[in-house]
Amino acid sequence: MSEPFSYLIHGGPASLQNCLQALEESGVYQEMPPPLRFVAELILDELASNTLKYGGCENPEVWLSLEYTNGSMRIEISDNAQPFDPWSQSPGVDDSQVEDIEELEIGGRGIHMLKQATDTRHYQRRDGRNINILTRSLHRPLWSAAA
Repeated sequence: MSEPFSYLIHGGPASLQNCLQALEESGVYQEMPPPLRFVAELILDELASNTLKYGGCENPEVWLSLEYTNGSMRIEISDNAQPFDPWSQSPGVDDSQVEDIEELEIGGRGIHMLKQATDTRHYQRRDGRNINILTRSLHRPLWSAAA
């Protein structure tokens, strides 16, 4: 079992690309099967890039931690942006009833995809930081409804 992966993203899109490259080269990422790699990249792209673009912070910092054990992945992403709970801030549609992602407005598709691609999602605001913890197991098909 590899050590967990940790990375601090700061500065903007170039730092996000550097994080993705470091993630892909990490031992923990290499141990994960392709479906979980895809979900990890989706989480990083959606949550970190949205924070860097829309977080309302002059010097955004996003901290990423990834663990993989016994067929399950756990990702924690924390940032110093404005308070924002992506799991309660839906784009005005009950995404449990969405059959076609095209039904969602621009801006809601990424969160909808994360809800579908992860098993659990937890948000908290602590010490001036948004903290999101997401999990995903190999024990169900990639796009089945989340528990």
